[in-house]
Amino acid sequence: RSSRKIAVDAVRPSTTSCTGLSMGSLTNYSKWDRIELSDDEDNFHPNIDNNLMIRLQREKRQQREAEDEEKRKKLEEDNSEAAKAELDRMDRTKKLNVGNICTDKFVSTHEKSTASESANPSKKKDTKLQVAASNEETFVEGYEEFLQEHRPLLIEYAAIDEQDEKSEQFILTNTQLLSEHATGFYLLHCINLQVEGKTRQMRKTARQYLLLTYVCDLAKSMPGRDARDAIRPLFRKMASSDESREAFSDHLAKYIAHVK
Repeated sequence: RSSRKIAVDAVRPSTTSCTGLSMGSLTNYSKWDRIELSDDEDNFHPNIDNNLMIRLQREKRQQREAEDEEKRKKLEEDNSEAAKAELDRMDRTKKLNVGNICTDKFVSTHEKSTASESANPSKKKDTKLQVAASNEETFVEGYEEFLQEHRPLLIEYAAIDEQDEKSEQFILTNTQLLSEHATGFYLLHCINLQVEGKTRQMRKTARQYLLLTYVCDLAKSMPGRDARDAIRPLFRKMASSDESREAFSDHLAKYIAHVK
């Protein structure tokens, strides 16, 4: 890759949600082979100063998804057979990314939970853990403080070597990792490790980074749900489906190639 410097401003966290995706579509595991490499990773470059953040470029993908969502709304209002056929085609051909992976059970469980809470309003207490989408200013403001408090934890998680059960349990136990500050740290850490020639360590960290990013983006796609509800389903999907693992491995390989 070119050795030229790339000017960057900040790591801008993902705001992409699950809008426009049929919630039942992922029960067909073949759709996992359509997971696309996020546009956000196209600008990664090793010559990035450690004190700078990377501005994640998502405008193109977000525009495409917004256009698809608008088209979907019109088709749903139409409700004709032709419109239904087109909606089905959109579901079958939709490109997946870590920001729009979700399943039926998240919706059904959420609906049951909401109904239960409505019947017992006195028992309502919002103690849900959230992965909040933040803007550049709020992200940068808390980033250094987060690193000072959690750096040993971040390094320990990054050292886990292709042991998904251990990774799952580590995230469940240390929910501080469900943070865009954590994923931002790993993004930069991968680049710095590669610059230092620590390629094997970079590969391990990249895998842990993507796993955590999948969990965080899945959590953000379930508004109103506790972020921890995304952990076990994501890892179960990875463990139970060859297609899921292959799609993840392909995404990881492309990400590592970008870092290099």
